[in-house]
Amino acid sequence: MEMVGVLTFSMIALAGALWIGGGLSPSGPATDLLTSAEGIVAMTEQETTTSLDGTWSVTWIAGADLPDGAQVVMHFAGGMLAGSGGCRGYQGEATVEGDRLNLGEMTFDNEECAPELMRADTDFMRALEVCDRFVIGADGTLTLYAQTLERVKARRADAG
Repeated sequence: MEMVGVLTFSMIALAGALWIGGGLSPSGPATDLLTSAEGIVAMTEQETTTSLDGTWSVTWIAGADLPDGAQVVMHFAGGMLAGSGGCRGYQGEATVEGDRLNLGEMTFDNEECAPELMRADTDFMRALEVCDRFVIGADGTLTLYAQTLERVKARRADAG
């Protein structure tokens, strides 16, 4: 039996034992445990953590798709993050430990551009300031999080 199947069976069995043996109601902790087990299984099947190294094209920032013409890029290599926010170039330190992401202070170019591209650039930089975790999904999508909130989504630009 696959590990996911064993995990699902174990969590359901534990929830059932708690519900029957402990007199828990179906809307109490046993149901929460089942919901948690489903979440663990879904995360195990759909999300993986792999290396951030390489170039990523940003597709989404803080709930919004990028405006037409915006090219936001992140390049992770050697403990550094560099790229383009759509207007300005940027660079700074990037430390990765497991799925934890610690971004140092970023330095920026002083470029100007169209107002909608500058807004996307500013939104991207603000999102990066708070990101502390990442997940690379089974479909290859990189999602950067600020605690539990999705802040940035990207796809590998250097996949060949």
